[in-house]
Amino acid sequence: LYQYNSFITMFKLLRDNTRLICNRAHLGETVYAKRYRNYNGNYVFDIERRFHESENSLNKTLLVLLYTSDFSFITDDGLSLDVTKREEEQNDFIEAYSKSIIPNKIMIDVNNGSSGFISKDLVLGAVLNRMK
Repeated sequence: LYQYNSFITMFKLLRDNTRLICNRAHLGETVYAKRYRNYNGNYVFDIERRFHESENSLNKTLLVLLYTSDFSFITDDGLSLDVTKREEEQNDFIEAYSKSIIPNKIMIDVNNGSSGFISKDLVLGAVLNRMK
């Protein structure tokens, strides 16, 4: 119930044009519920659909998915549940991103092609460019 209510609150804030960044948010619920919590988190898409269809309130929302096309340079940060599952988890996030009906979406590859990440400025620039 707590998770459900938190996503209702998130979508209300988005409806009200509150400027916020939600790290993983409802996409994370679909990925982690299935993988680690033993329940189906796809209920968040019902909430998303309800807010979008009944109130047309997600047109100003930008859904950003950061991903990497190369996992070879990524090291264990000691905080992940299972570092061997990173690519599988990323694929789950890409699948969830694809299921989302938020109309404005962008995927950004954070791999710089030289065993590292692109700069934060490049990520910000891509997001700001999409918001124009």
